[in-house]
Order: sequence, then structure tokens, then C-alpha cells
Amino acid sequence: MAALPHHLHIYEKPALGNSFLTRKPVYNYTHTISAMGWFDTASCNLRLTDKEAEIAFESWIDNRVAVFVDNPVYPIWEGLITRVTPEFGNVVPTRSSDAMFNRSTTTYTGQGTNNVQTPAVNTTDSQAIYGIKHGNLELVFDTTTSTRDTTIRDFVLAWQSWPQSSLQFSEAGRMVRVEMLGMYHTLDKENIRVTGVVDRTLTTLITNLIGALGNGATFFDNTITSLIETNTITSNENTTRGETAWQQVMKWAETGDGTNRWIAGITPTDPNTGLRAFYFRDANTAVEYTANARDGARIRNQFGGLVNAWNVLPDRTLRVNDILVGWNGMGDDPREIYIESVNYDAESQRVALTAADDVTTDGVIQAKRFAKMSGSRFGHPPRMTIN
Repeated sequence: MAALPHHLHIYEKPALGNSFLTRKPVYNYTHTISAMGWFDTASCNLRLTDKEAEIAFESWIDNRVAVFVDNPVYPIWEGLITRVTPEFGNVVPTRSSDAMFNRSTTTYTGQGTNNVQTPAVNTTDSQAIYGIKHGNLELVFDTTTSTRDTTIRDFVLAWQSWPQSSLQFSEAGRMVRVEMLGMYHTLDKENIRVTGVVDRTLTTLITNLIGALGNGATFFDNTITSLIETNTITSNENTTRGETAWQQVMKWAETGDGTNRWIAGITPTDPNTGLRAFYFRDANTAVEYTANARDGARIRNQFGGLVNAWNVLPDRTLRVNDILVGWNGMGDDPREIYIESVNYDAESQRVALTAADDVTTDGVIQAKRFAKMSGSRFGHPPRMTIN
């Protein structure tokens, strides 16, 4: 079955407003949706005129986008444009917010002290357009009398407060490549530092963290706390090692509650209120999808209806019904997987489902985990302790 057309809707930068700007058909579209975070990554090609390509290159960085297919109310993916790569004949420039930092600090271990962080310096003009993007440099060791820590902090701000560009040359073309990140990645824009040493519940830690964001309600409404569920496990509130807000969220969500896994992220935009909210809750492990190996592995809902590839979501379990029929062994049911992420390809109309046994590059290097497992490939190195 041929895929329905996919369209990219482009809006203003969230720091400036939410007005709709333009709508374009997309080509070579792919996206990833993850239980931890939700809308994760996406990319596509656009056919634009030279003038449109120049506008995209200059002004689309960090604009909000949404991708629509068969439902005009609910997009299949949404987030921010983080890189634009147009082709102007043989000249292929690229511009991104990846290396942009309009707030800068450094963190180091000082002699006789622990985890010193310099005061932040800011480029407020950039923050007014793009929101806060905090870059913290890890200097390992320094002294409080040294000027290196503040000099390198100021250098970053002087050179990297705005989207950065680079250039390459290739065969003549006319496509524009757009790369996007979901809203939860904005939690990596900020470094929230708490110097206390009090144990608090994970719910309290999460609530305090979200409420302390300098970006406030720019990317999602951080005053909505109704989706932060109760988890009474405790952890120390001290976060002085340069962790971003999202790294702290991962640290606490990975704790779970001793029995169930927990997840966190940013919801899709509510079509009634236009708002997005932060969620922290236990995972949904119910079997909501089924497939049959002898049926082309087409994904169906619990009622047997086919699910369009672009509508397949994580945070639920899929069972393959026609293998190991009647299995009743020890351990986890090998016919079932809890879907941690969905990778969708519009050209092939296929999805790849990732579970705990993640064989992708991100999975092997444990890129999406805060606490990396020692004893596994690319895990955390052994801790060296002298008693």
C-alpha cells in the first residue's frame, strides 16, 4: 500500500510565539519515538526554491514543527528544527543549534572542595529568540584562584551564542535536509544545580527540578504537575557535577519503584489547550499490539485491526502470536517485547521496534541511560577505590 503524503508544518520559535508559518510535503522522512522522552528524533528532505532555501537556512533553526499524515488534529511527530542543510548547486552549507550555548559555566573539582561551578554568564539577546541553551565545561581539576575556568567560560559565550554554520562541497542538488529533535531534548538545554544533601522522594525531586527551569513554559508548560505521579523512593537532592536537567530525570526515572519501570518525557501538544506537559509515571506494559510471523508481521491492535506504520507507538507490549504457541516456561515470555522505541521509515512503510536488548549503536553504547552497567560492552569503567 502506498503511503499517504506526509507534510511538515512549521511554526515560530517557541520563545517568540506559536504562529503557523508554512506547510511543505516531505521526502525520505524518518522518525523515532521513545518511551523515555516521547518524540525523539526526525529528519526529512524538502523541495524548496532557492529563496525558500535561503529563508530556511537563515531563520528556521529551533522553529517548532509538526508532521501530519491522515489526522489533521494529531501529528505523528513534533519537535524543533535543530539543523538545516540546503544544497545551493555544489555548495552545501549546514547550520545548527547543536553547538550553540547562550549560557556558559564551568565545573571543576577544587583543592579541598568538591564540584565548584563558576557563576553563569549569558547572552540575553540569543536567549530571547532561542530560549536558554546552557553549556557547562567539565575542567576536572582547578583551583579557585585560577582564571582559566572563567576565561574558557567567557570564550564559549563569545564564539557560540548563536547557531553555528559549516560548509562542504558536493554534486549539484536542490534538496534541503531538515533534522529535528523532540521537545524533551530541551531539558538538556539547562544545568540545574542543587547543593543540598537532603534525601527526598523522586516525585519531589522531579517536581522541584521542573519548576526550577529557567526556560519556564517556553517549550512546555512547567506549571502543569498533574502528570508527575507519586513515587516514594528517595534519593539525595545534591546535583553538583554538571548534570543537565534531562540527565537528572533519567537518573531518577531509571530507579523505578523496585518492581515497575518508570518513564518520563514531554507529552504531545494538547489540541484543545495548545499546551505540552512533563510526565513521570510507571510504564504501560499491557499487550496492546500483536503480530503474526506468517502474516508479514503486520502490527495489529488488540482487536485485530491493522495499525498504520506511522501510528505505531512505544510504551506498550507487542506479542508475536504464532511462534512458541502455548509457551509456559520460566522467566519472561520470549514472544513479548516492551517497546522502548519505534523507528519509522516513510519510504518503506516499515517500523523497527527496540526493546531492552537494543542492538542499535545507541543501545550498545548505552547512550540513553544515565547509569551505565559495568561488565557490559561500553559500560561504565570499574570504580577505583582506595580505602
